[in-house]
Amino acid sequence: MFRYLLLITLFALSSRASSQIPIGLSSIAYSEVSSSIEMPEIPLEQIKLEDSLVDNNKTIPWRFGYKIPASISPETNGTWQTLADGSKLWQLKIICKNAQSINIQFTSFHLADGSYIYLYNTKNKAILGPYDASNNNFEEIMASSILTGDEMVIEYFEPNFVTAKSRFIISNVVHGYRTFNLKNSNSFGASGSCENNVNCPIGNDWQKEKRSVGMIVVGGSGFCSGALLNNVLQDSTPFFLTAYHCTQNANSSALLSWVFVFNYESPNCNNINGNFNQAIVGATMLAGNKKSDFSLLKLKQKIPMWYRPYFAGWNNTDSIPDSIVCIHHPEGDIKKISFAYNKCQDSSYFDAYTAKCWKIGHWDNGLTEPGSSGSPLFNKYHEVVGQLFGGPSYCGCDDSDKNDYYGKFSVSWNDDTLNYMQAKYWLDPNSTNATKILGFDPGFANGISSKNNEYSNLLIYPNPSNSFIKIVSNNQFNKLEIYNIMGQSIYFNKFFTEKKSFEIDLGNFNSGIYFIKVSYNEKSFGIEKVIKY
Repeated sequence: MFRYLLLITLFALSSRASSQIPIGLSSIAYSEVSSSIEMPEIPLEQIKLEDSLVDNNKTIPWRFGYKIPASISPETNGTWQTLADGSKLWQLKIICKNAQSINIQFTSFHLADGSYIYLYNTKNKAILGPYDASNNNFEEIMASSILTGDEMVIEYFEPNFVTAKSRFIISNVVHGYRTFNLKNSNSFGASGSCENNVNCPIGNDWQKEKRSVGMIVVGGSGFCSGALLNNVLQDSTPFFLTAYHCTQNANSSALLSWVFVFNYESPNCNNINGNFNQAIVGATMLAGNKKSDFSLLKLKQKIPMWYRPYFAGWNNTDSIPDSIVCIHHPEGDIKKISFAYNKCQDSSYFDAYTAKCWKIGHWDNGLTEPGSSGSPLFNKYHEVVGQLFGGPSYCGCDDSDKNDYYGKFSVSWNDDTLNYMQAKYWLDPNSTNATKILGFDPGFANGISSKNNEYSNLLIYPNPSNSFIKIVSNNQFNKLEIYNIMGQSIYFNKFFTEKKSFEIDLGNFNSGIYFIKVSYNEKSFGIEKVIKY
């Protein structure tokens, strides 16, 4: 039974992963990516001035990047190669001088079955993808997640058996000019040093709920937060709650290029970077209004099981919460958690419009910042009761400003004359009149329970790697195993003294995808994927 669960877990982790890695990080030397485009410099001083006027405003997405229009395609740019087996490879390097990150947006995007795209940085070995035919949509709009560094190699691979034609145009290149270590030297990313990493001990009781929370890349260049919500049917429909002010300027086409990033967090209380590869591209607007500053979206794809999704429970009554918790991505940083231990206040908040809100009178541990907008507010029963609209709090603010306002979920539930603009219409489609439901863990329902599988708190870095990797866990482990893509054990080590970290050399391993398993005891283990190039 134990081996059966392990194989299910490996399958879940690899379900969206090709057994390949980018060719440019394996058999072809980095220097052989011979074609490149350097994007124009951005007007950084003007951007800084614009940001200084709005940086503390939580009622707009927090800007991290500058969008550069482009028209880049395999027909007009890059280098084609025909490989020995007849497969075709197209590569192009995009350079954004001094950028902290790069992400791209596509139009006319349609990939033939069997073909795929990887995005990667040859300097830091960061990888995004593969993107394949499952990312196709009727509107032919697509976008990437965020790749750290100032260069991005775009690699399109077409196996020799593919006869259909693929097409895509890179319509925008986003030069990420801040967030990553630029604003505050005391924190990994941009958020203030008073924030708590979600995997600090203070967040131990919220390890399920954190998996519902995602960071939104809004329009390619801004950040908001939000959360997956459960529904009465408990069918894993990817309903996603965020703030109306995050979505109000986005039409249906624009939403198709939004990117929803999950599990971007440090594995422990230290400020260690996460990765952006667990992402869903595109959403549809279902409901929303200004009365509570809420928007309910439906993501364009089901959440892969290897993301370990959790669908948060909710409470639609107007009962005043005694104490609350917020899980969020301030200024696009790794996931944080904040606490207020006093009763909320029934209130309203005005920015461009007035919304009915729960007021957090005073944050006691952590707070929110721009980019936290849309993040869920949980009551002490771990039920969502609102989402962040605005407020004056930020790290370093006066004590009197440590307050915020969250649009009421009770208002979002049914306070609209149009039924389909109510959260109730979507989350309780059979009109059961439920007032609250628990969260839903589809991994638990399918036998891949986080009770046994605690791989959410396991970090491997550097990843990808071609030599030494370091494995770091929140919990002490006494065994370490490595499995190949077929689920075969190829490495085993049992420790006499329990460890929380361990280094191993992958230098003699073949290029490919492997799974690191650490055992905490006889019934509890953690698994994470690593790429050897």
